[in-house]
Amino acid sequence: MNAVEKAVMLEQTRKPAGKPAFGQADLVSDVLDALTMVLARDGIRVMPLQRHAAEARVRASWGGTRAYIGKSRAEREEAQQIRNLRIWQAWSSGEPVAQLAKRHDLTARRIKQIISQIEQMKPNCLTHFHARR
Repeated sequence: MNAVEKAVMLEQTRKPAGKPAFGQADLVSDVLDALTMVLARDGIRVMPLQRHAAEARVRASWGGTRAYIGKSRAEREEAQQIRNLRIWQAWSSGEPVAQLAKRHDLTARRIKQIISQIEQMKPNCLTHFHARR
């Protein structure tokens, strides 16, 4: 184990001053631990003073609040594509636009846009599929 790895391990054993409530993770410490490890793998050592300064700044800005951590952009886009295909499938099976809008909490106009987009993609998808066969 080299000096950087030892320093990382020592930093990871450090407990934050304000401990989270029982059963809760400390997001700030987890993020700083992950960042410290990634930088250490690249040969960059985060000095304890730098880590403490970053932690203090984040806690001053966010302490006592609830932070929302969204899914990655790729996950959101994939979920939306699946939803859109389900909307198109239901519509092509005869489900009315108004009913689809209500079920998916979207406007009828948006449902029509989704259907139109998929209808426009269909020829390209079929052409691409047949070209690969």
